[in-house]
Amino acid sequence: MVFQMSNQTKLIIFVTFIMMVVVYNIGMTEPGIQKDIKVVAETDETENVVSDVAVRIRIIPNSNKYEDQQAKKMVKYAIDEFLTENAENLTDLVSTREFIAQEVTNLENRVDHVLSSIQYKEGFNITYGAHLFPEKVLDGVVYEEGYYESLVITLGEGGGSNWWCFMNPGLCLGPSMSESESDDDGWNGQYTAMESAQES
Repeated sequence: MVFQMSNQTKLIIFVTFIMMVVVYNIGMTEPGIQKDIKVVAETDETENVVSDVAVRIRIIPNSNKYEDQQAKKMVKYAIDEFLTENAENLTDLVSTREFIAQEVTNLENRVDHVLSSIQYKEGFNITYGAHLFPEKVLDGVVYEEGYYESLVITLGEGGGSNWWCFMNPGLCLGPSMSESESDDDGWNGQYTAMESAQES
C-alpha cells in the first residue's frame, strides 16, 4: 500500500522545518564568536584578497570613549599573552591557520574572561577571513588598501580606533599585562603595528 500524506501533514512538516531553520539562525547570531571559520568579506570580491606574508589580527573597540579603549587594551594584553604562550605554533602562514582553527574556542574564552573580569557590558564578535584594511605604513613599508586574511575581534558596535598587527612570524608577541602595568601606554610601543581610526 502506498502511503500518501494529507495536505495538513505536509503543512505541519513544512512549518516544523521553517521553525528549525529560524532557531538555528538565531543561535548562530548570539554574541560571541562565529563558530563557523569561513571567509568574511565586506563585498563578494574575496578573490581579490591581497597576498600577505602573515595573518593579521585586529581589535576594534566599541567607541573612542575611555572605558571602550581600556577594554581594547585589556583584550590586547590577553592576546599578547595568548600568542606568546603559543609562539611555536605561529612560525608560518600554514601553522598560523591551523592554530586559529584549533584554538578559536580558547581564544573566545580568553576574551570573554578578560571582559567579564572588568565587568565590561558590551558583547564581542570574532571573525576570521578576508577583511578590508585601509593603506597602512609599518617600518617604512606601505601595505596597500585591500582585503587581508585576518582575525578580527569586534567589541560592541566596533566604532572606535583600532589596533592591529601580524600574528606571525611573532610580530605581535609583547609584554604580559604584569610587565606593562607601570606604563599604561607600553602596549602601544614596539609591539604595536599601527593605531588608526577605523575606516568608514
